[in-house]
Amino acid sequence: MTCRFCGSRGHNRNGCPDVAAHAASGKAKMEKGQDRYSLDWRERFAVSIQENKATRSASASTSPRKCSYCSAPGHTRATCTTLVEDRQAAFNHEKTFRTNFVNWVGNSGIGIGTILTRKMWDNTEFSLLVLGVDYKTINILNTHGSNVIRAQYLNRVGWENEVGNYNIAPIKSFGFEISAPASSVPVPESFLNEEVIKNLVDGWFDGKSTRSSRWDNSNIGRFREARPDLADLSEKAKFYAV
Repeated sequence: MTCRFCGSRGHNRNGCPDVAAHAASGKAKMEKGQDRYSLDWRERFAVSIQENKATRSASASTSPRKCSYCSAPGHTRATCTTLVEDRQAAFNHEKTFRTNFVNWVGNSGIGIGTILTRKMWDNTEFSLLVLGVDYKTINILNTHGSNVIRAQYLNRVGWENEVGNYNIAPIKSFGFEISAPASSVPVPESFLNEEVIKNLVDGWFDGKSTRSSRWDNSNIGRFREARPDLADLSEKAKFYAV
């Protein structure tokens, strides 16, 4: 942390030890009739810092405290019952989603050796040979399983033998069909482990870097809402229901 007033590290301008002296000097000159814009820039800056700090303190003392999660007054995030309820609901929806997904995988024919046919926007088609399936990133916020399938091109012109990552679920655009099924890859036991699910969901709620915007997501990382849309999660939980 670098102070924007004195340039030293270890504190900010609100805690800068030099601000008080320069602000006192500036205020003394203003009391004698000197215009604030004729002050030395440090004096003018210090006076502004103290005035802004006083304004924030006055506002904080007169405004009811609001929860940083649900924005309701009278409590903090640490005691927010809405947060507790939302967290539990998200956990339940994620668990349902994973249970449905496991059942779907068991009947899908997607596994190592599966051949997929992929249709492009121009109606051209090519085939892919599935080399592996990774379940680490598929969850209720990533329902199509971006980058879950590792596959090799078989007959795409210019891409012969190239390997890439693909969605596990067919989608409306650039979707695939299973041309030749294979035995499904066993889903890791940890995928349905409640502690693993809890840690994932807790991360969605507690990750400080994305706390203010996290719940509108297609590929994990683009977040736009402070709280989850529980109705939307409820629908996504049914994505692989069979």
